[in-house]
Amino acid sequence: MSKGRLTREEIAVDLDNSLLNLGTDVIDLYWLHRDDITRPVEEIIDMLDEHVQAGRIRYFACSNWTVERIEAARQYAVSTGKPVFVANQMQWSLAEVNSEGVADPTTVQMDGRMLDYHISTGLTAIPYTSQAQGFFSGKYRPEERTKASVVDMFYNDVNFGRLRRVQELAQQLSCSGTEVALAYLTSQSFPTFPIIGCRTLQQLDESVRAGDLQLDAQTVGYLRDGR
Repeated sequence: MSKGRLTREEIAVDLDNSLLNLGTDVIDLYWLHRDDITRPVEEIIDMLDEHVQAGRIRYFACSNWTVERIEAARQYAVSTGKPVFVANQMQWSLAEVNSEGVADPTTVQMDGRMLDYHISTGLTAIPYTSQAQGFFSGKYRPEERTKASVVDMFYNDVNFGRLRRVQELAQQLSCSGTEVALAYLTSQSFPTFPIIGCRTLQQLDESVRAGDLQLDAQTVGYLRDGR
């Protein structure tokens, strides 16, 4: 289980280590990879702003934070004229996650409320597990249970219904299921930059090509809801 490192000392030490390891004097985008709900968002924003003012970081963003905490931080930052989170990182793909398959309870998944928040605010999303461990590549079938992590996290009726729609659309567009699944994310109404994972050049090529595939709102809705 991961734990947020959000005390003044922890942030300073982690930032020093990152600057040293990267061999730079400033970090363009500094991520808080876990939240600590026992710490007030006001305190966190104040500490990050100090490092911005010192020229050690340019922008900062959050990962695995709830909508409530993100919005509380935004309201405080706006009211005091301080920088806001410029992006949010969460577990998100076209696949619906089985809650019992999530080993780390500190991870945050994109749900309906968070999606609405991104749509209404335009906050950038940078999702991880964006390819659902290859679920939409076409190599997984309900009767085959070859990879336990995929089975535990993504095997459900909703996802196999979405897989059928992905394969249908991929055939129509003469592309791969991976391209369609990633294009679902990049075709949202707010900026989205999926974090991809590839083991072969073919997988890398498919992921890159997804950046050229734009889906309209009706198709995005069809993939998600079957409309």
